[in-house]
Amino acid sequence: MSNVDFAPLNMNDIDTVACVGIGTIGGGWAAYFLAQGYRVKAWDPAPDAESKLRRLIDAAWPALTKLGLAPNASKDNFTVHSDLAEAVAGVGFVQESAPEVLDLKRSLLTQIDSVTAQDVVIASSTSGYGMTEMATAAANPSRLVVGHPFNPRTLFPWSRSLEAKIRRQRR
Repeated sequence: MSNVDFAPLNMNDIDTVACVGIGTIGGGWAAYFLAQGYRVKAWDPAPDAESKLRRLIDAAWPALTKLGLAPNASKDNFTVHSDLAEAVAGVGFVQESAPEVLDLKRSLLTQIDSVTAQDVVIASSTSGYGMTEMATAAANPSRLVVGHPFNPRTLFPWSRSLEAKIRRQRR
């Protein structure tokens, strides 16, 4: 197991985030990050992931607009990738939002950890597991954190861990 010393996460230094798993929660994260002016690279195994994400973003955008968009926000600044390594390549932050299945989360976090730059923080949206339970196979578990939103993601711009700092830094 390796550990990387992290400087404090400064979201102003990041322009691209990855959203891994883009169902309701992950798609909500993607819409939120777009509203905050980030470019989003998304991955999901569903064959219709891109069209579902587009519908979710379109449905959320009016509420996000009322909450306040960053000056460079664009609901079109996203790409959907079929390859996980491609989706996380070059990003400054990863938000994982797979279903609440422990073995699935362990596997996915291990895969993300193995193909993501070593200085990138990887957040997992979970309400049922601690990171200690999920990070058992990760080579670098020190960069894995829980980042879970209140629901619905698009209407409550708060998270249990990182989001308040992200909002302050991006404005």
